[in-house]
Amino acid sequence: KMLHQFFLEEQKKVGSDKFIVNTSTAKRAMETASCLDEASGIYGFKPPLKLLDEINAGLCDSMTYQEIEEKYPDVIKNRNKD
Repeated sequence: KMLHQFFLEEQKKVGSDKFIVNTSTAKRAMETASCLDEASGIYGFKPPLKLLDEINAGLCDSMTYQEIEEKYPDVIKNRNKD
């Protein structure tokens, strides 16, 4: 919801009626952007781009944030410190 609200505010600032959203192929990136869809009438959600993938996601590659939190809670805890 916060991401959706952020884009609504940005839309007002720039006076654009549409944003194009690109993500990497990571599940967590697509999950995060899933609230930004064509049905909202505001966003164009493009297919994920391999070009935007992390160089090496290590153990968490292809996992959602929920999966990471369940399997590696310390990763999330340390990431939130940064």
